[in-house]
Amino acid sequence: KEKYRGEAVGPLLRATALDCWSLLSTTFHDGHVAAGDSLDDESDLGRGLQLLPLLASCLDSSEAGLRRSAGECVSLIHECRLNLGVDGEEADNTTERRFRRDHGTGPSGRC
Repeated sequence: KEKYRGEAVGPLLRATALDCWSLLSTTFHDGHVAAGDSLDDESDLGRGLQLLPLLASCLDSSEAGLRRSAGECVSLIHECRLNLGVDGEEADNTTERRFRRDHGTGPSGRC
C-alpha cells in the first residue's frame, strides 16, 4: 500500500481521491488544469500536468478501480489541453521532452 503522512492508503481511497479531483477540476478554467509547457519552471504548469507522474504510477497499478480513475484524470487533462488549443504534434513533443528530462533519457530513449 502507498503511504500518505505515514499512514497506509488503500487503492479504493486513492481512486476516490482521483475521482474527486476530476469532478472538482471541471469547475476550473482549462488553464488551471492543463496550461503550460515550461520545462524549467513547474510553477507555471497546470495542476493536472503536475499530477501526470502520480497518474502514471496509478495506471501501472494492479487495481482496476485505481487505473480507471487515473485514466479518467488523464482524459480530462487531455480534453483541457485540446480546449486550450494545443495541437497534437506540439503536445506530443512537449510530453516527450518532459519524459526525457524527468527520466534522464536521450532523444533515442536510451540513457
